[in-house]
Amino acid sequence: LGFDDCMDRSVGTLSGGEKQRIALIAALLLDRPILLLDEPSSALDESSRDRVMELLASKHNLTILSVSHDREWTQMADRTFSMQPATGATI
Repeated sequence: LGFDDCMDRSVGTLSGGEKQRIALIAALLLDRPILLLDEPSSALDESSRDRVMELLASKHNLTILSVSHDREWTQMADRTFSMQPATGATI
């Protein structure tokens, strides 16, 4: 996920996207069966988002529950739940 450029830097100098990618890797290293993500691409550029999506798609024994405004995330979802303002929800 492109960590070579940030390995020797202090946390305070990392961008939001770098921090987000590091947090994701830390969560994956816990090797839990379920991963909860809240706006996982909010601080990522398009290239980083695509690499994160590829990584997560390769995790076949992992259940991912993600909340996101980024419709690209629905491309890899088995199921989606969409909230609509003032009209309730659709499945």
